[in-house]
Amino acid sequence: ALDGDREIIFDDSDITLDQNTIVIILAHWCPHCRNEVRELSKYFNETEMPKNVRITSLATSIDASRANYPPHDWFEQEDWPIPVIVDTIESDIADSLGVNIFPFFVVIDEKGIVRLRLAGRIGIDGMERLISDLSK
Repeated sequence: ALDGDREIIFDDSDITLDQNTIVIILAHWCPHCRNEVRELSKYFNETEMPKNVRITSLATSIDASRANYPPHDWFEQEDWPIPVIVDTIESDIADSLGVNIFPFFVVIDEKGIVRLRLAGRIGIDGMERLISDLSK
């Protein structure tokens, strides 16, 4: 993670967590990601998540020559309350999740199975619907 802590997206040694995980994949230089982070940051800071929904984010496609670098400054400036995993320089995690556009959302169920992949901005309304569907 950005703070140096280890973040586990899914650990099959404890399948009793009963949590769905939403992974928000973001690129610091992407204008759509910047708008999504700005909008969702306020929502996440003001909204309590259901116990069976966990949200994490992935900073990927990191490029020192592009806007909004370094990404940890951007997340701090936007008061982003979601844990951030830092991808490899080759974007291995994003590639393994099939990311081909930013922002991108991946839903992983409590058994570690990818259940949904969404490309593009979803905004607060989309996030609320997604969380509502997952918390049922």
